[in-house]
Formats: sequence, C-alpha cells, structure tokens
Amino acid sequence: MKNNELYPIGTVMKIGDDNDEVVIISHMIERRNGRTSQYGAVRYPQGIIDSDFIYFNEDRINEVLKIGYQEDEQSIAIETTTKNNYYPVGTVVKLRENNELIMIAQRNVTSRDRFKHYSGISFPKGYVDGEELTFFDDEEIAEVLFSGYESDEDRELVKIIKDKTVIGGYDSETPMFKNSKIGVPIYSKKIVKGDFEAESYRRGKVFALLFSLLFVLTVIRSCMR
Repeated sequence: MKNNELYPIGTVMKIGDDNDEVVIISHMIERRNGRTSQYGAVRYPQGIIDSDFIYFNEDRINEVLKIGYQEDEQSIAIETTTKNNYYPVGTVVKLRENNELIMIAQRNVTSRDRFKHYSGISFPKGYVDGEELTFFDDEEIAEVLFSGYESDEDRELVKIIKDKTVIGGYDSETPMFKNSKIGVPIYSKKIVKGDFEAESYRRGKVFALLFSLLFVLTVIRSCMR
C-alpha cells in the first residue's frame, strides 16, 4: 500500500507476536481509553463473534494474506454460491433489494429467531460501533464483487458448519475452537438447524402456558376479594 493509505476492509493479515490471523472490519477507531487505532478487526476465519474485536496499528502487521476489495478495481465475475457452500469472511456482495454493498463478517447466524446464511457490514464504510449488522441469505445476493481470502482453516470451518449446521455459535466440542489460543467465546447452548423451528415452537408453547397460568391466578385473586 502507498504511504498514508489504509488497507481496505476485508483484508486478511497476520498480526502481533502470535501471528494471529484477522480480517479488517473498520478504520480509524477511537477506543475507550481515548486512543485511536488505525484498524479494527475480528478473528479469521470465524468472523464476528460477540464483541471479540481487535484494535491495532500498522506496526503490528506481520504479513498480508489477501487485500480486500477496492471499488476502483474492475469487478470480478464470480459464480453465485449454493446453499451448501459459504463465501469466506471478507467477501463483498451486492444485495438484490437495494443494491447495497455488504462485506460478509459472519456466517451461519440467527436474526430475530430466524436462521440466516450471513451477516455483514456496510462497504466501504466498515463497522461502526453500535450499528446493526445486515442479515441475509444466499438468494438475496445479486452479485459477488469480491471473494474473501480462503484458506485451509476456512475450508475446515465451512465443513464443520455444513456437517453440524450449528446456529448461534460453536460449542467446546467443535474442532478449531476447543483449547484454541484465539480466545473465541464458548456458547453454553447450541441449536441445530433441523431442530430450530421445533425449538421456537416449544418456546412459544411455554410462554403461552405461563401467560394462561398468570391470567387464571389473577382471576382467582379478584374473586377472593
């Protein structure tokens, strides 16, 4: 990169003493201690998980594995994926509904109790603290402008996602996260995609039963007065 230029969001690199692999999701971040960092990033290939964000400057970069999408580049025609595959974190897509450009930051997620293939952040603006992510499925993608960095670790993670179809995170038995130095939060519960609708239905029945019991108790108390 030229002097005074920042790597675009979606860039995957190795940083720090442990050569951690990260993907950039934001630029020039003002932190709580008042300092400003050139980059905000998340772990690669996992993407956004809870608030596990990493802040760093140029001097912490050891190696750039793949530079993210730059709008002045000629668009790359990439065949649309199927539901059995997942684009890598850092991939930039255009959505059908509003032609908005989104960079994929997370895969296999839930939004308002609905399963989604991806969540992402606005491109090229990047992630802004407190801003909601955009959730979408494969069929909502109109065009893929740039494919993110794909490694053996990413392919292994995609295989895990496809085999387990875990929604809302990964448990301690998931390879790559168990005893991992990257410090990915461990979720206390997982919901398998095949049971997702049934789980939502059961929760709805429980809430309905509790509401009915509360109503009956209120009526009984009124009659006793």
